[in-house]
Amino acid sequence: MGDLIEIPTYSQRNCLFYKVTSNTLVIEIKGSNNAAIGLATRPSSNCEIEIYIGNEFCWIKVEKQPRKKLNRSLLARHSFRKFLITWFTDRIQLSNANGESLINFPTVIPDIKYFTCFSFKLRNLIQWRFEIPPPRPIMEHKPITTGSMEWIPWNNQLPDGALIGGYEGENLYIIRSRHRGSTTPGKFVPSTGVGYVPWGGQSVNKYEFEVLCGYNCSWEPTSDDIIPVGAIVGGRSEDHEERLFIGRARHAGHLLPGKVQPTHRCCYVPYKGKEVAVKHYEILVNPDTHMSRACVSQVLARDSEDSPDDDSGQDDDQSDDNQPQYVAAY
Repeated sequence: MGDLIEIPTYSQRNCLFYKVTSNTLVIEIKGSNNAAIGLATRPSSNCEIEIYIGNEFCWIKVEKQPRKKLNRSLLARHSFRKFLITWFTDRIQLSNANGESLINFPTVIPDIKYFTCFSFKLRNLIQWRFEIPPPRPIMEHKPITTGSMEWIPWNNQLPDGALIGGYEGENLYIIRSRHRGSTTPGKFVPSTGVGYVPWGGQSVNKYEFEVLCGYNCSWEPTSDDIIPVGAIVGGRSEDHEERLFIGRARHAGHLLPGKVQPTHRCCYVPYKGKEVAVKHYEILVNPDTHMSRACVSQVLARDSEDSPDDDSGQDDDQSDDNQPQYVAAY
């Protein structure tokens, strides 16, 4: 709850401006006629948007040009009437207490930060009542020191901190399970209580598996066999020679977790009994490793550029050093 403000206005202009913290203003007005509300990007005598409400009319003026007018009985001398003003990037709307739209039309809306109330006729008493929201504190940025990723064995219920990895009519979770000598990442569907891993062209049902838990991670877009620095290993292939990473991809309108197999240049996701290969996907990374190793790579790249032993003879203008680089982590 904020502070409830009640003020009168007599003169044509009121020099008091109030801060708005959202795109909605609820205001109550008591008076017979000639009430006006100004919306502005900064406190000034010239408001970018002005809304006029009379006893039998209302209109909105943007950049000193009236845009729309509507005849309607609105105000009362002896009682407060409530109004709702809502603005978006491309329109503004004035509604009454019942939610009935009085004015709704498209126009370019600036970044509104203040509002003011005034009467547009001299010696015209208007009573105003509105609530000022409390100031929003500036949140201090704190680094993540908990939430490390870990695999928890499935025990007929989701463990605390289970990571949501996608959506298929419901939240999907990331799992891994052993299958024919491999440890393969896949998805868990809560409504069925079954895990599914992609393997050998099929979606294989699993009832014994581990669930990935934690939140110190992020998804990075990639494709083919481009594996970003810090990619989280989710398992190994059946010959134990290749690491498998945790990926997810869009398919058939869903976001499905699965496995990334670099030598196959794709992410495999389980869907309707099949193993589906997707070339463009997201891969799960540890943001701390991702950022720290990326910074080291940039420093090494700059050092190599400055090295006097470089005899390549390549012109700076032809260099690709400014292009985004990924480092294979497998």
